[in-house]
Amino acid sequence: MGQTTPTTRLSASVQNPVYGQAITFYVTVSAQPGWGTPEGTVMLKDGSRNIAQLTLVGATAVFTTSSLSVGSHSLSAYYLGGKAMAPSHSSTMNRKVKGAAATATMIIQPTSDGTGRILDAYVTVVSPGTGSATGTITFQAGGRSFKTVPVVNGHAQFVVSNAFVNRKWLTARFTSNTKAFLTSTSDRQFVTT
Repeated sequence: MGQTTPTTRLSASVQNPVYGQAITFYVTVSAQPGWGTPEGTVMLKDGSRNIAQLTLVGATAVFTTSSLSVGSHSLSAYYLGGKAMAPSHSSTMNRKVKGAAATATMIIQPTSDGTGRILDAYVTVVSPGTGSATGTITFQAGGRSFKTVPVVNGHAQFVVSNAFVNRKWLTARFTSNTKAFLTSTSDRQFVTT
């Protein structure tokens, strides 16, 4: 008995993914009638890099990941062949992963001695993106930046004097230190001391 070359197809659950979003890839391998059900191994590739080795179950393999980096990806599935089945591969699927949206919020409270204001900024990643946003918060008063603080576990804090912020509009602007998250600015708050 000779060999047949089955058809390998690749599809994905998400068309326009953002960073951290879970994407499920489906690989199906189908042969002509009379040749049986393809069995064996499928390699899922991103360009030339292997990202998963999968075993066919009922001629289907499924793989879910949320670790694709921001940028363009050329994805394909390679069936390695099996009993009476020659190797084959899918066409290339192109996907561009974009940065995930983030929301910056700011809470302003007086210091315990009443001489200043505590500025607390929080950064939350917006679903379907996931992860903890990394980068910096730049505090602004009257439209001018006055302090940049690293974001640690989604939080940044700075203390200012009442005289500095009195009768000014304050904002907190988040900037990611990678392309994984989009820039976000909190709502403006007017301070009177």
